[in-house]
Amino acid sequence: MAKLDLQELFQNPELLEQYRARSPAHNDLQAELSLENGEPRMNVPYQARFARSVTQPTLHAGIVMMAIDSAMGLATLLAMEEVSSLATLELRYAELRGPGDESPLASEAKFESLDGGIAYLSATALDTKGVFAKAVGRFILMPGSTSFLEASMGSGRADA
Repeated sequence: MAKLDLQELFQNPELLEQYRARSPAHNDLQAELSLENGEPRMNVPYQARFARSVTQPTLHAGIVMMAIDSAMGLATLLAMEEVSSLATLELRYAELRGPGDESPLASEAKFESLDGGIAYLSATALDTKGVFAKAVGRFILMPGSTSFLEASMGSGRADA
């Protein structure tokens, strides 16, 4: 099988949009994905319905975690040399301060290393004031194909 250049593949805005659209959560959150210097960034606009509470109008930590997990998943895909399925094994999140009131969210992820089929990543969550949280995660790679990559390359079939 030919080696894929997933970095080049994901430079296509339509493919990045297709990746985003495959998740109902991404659609509901109106999340947008982009690549900044080859690393994924997920932007989530502030929506009051996802606030921590009526008296604390900041995005709920679960929304922040989802954005970080998604950015880390994309960072893992971008670092792979061959098609593989992946799953989150562990995601640790630490707030340095609370996110700003009614502030949009950006999460940026960085692929750190791969060892024994386990990908190690780091990420940050930013609001309008800068970094407010950091995370580390591990993803397991399962060699084979993914329906997303197959669909994006036009076959749409798992056996193609």
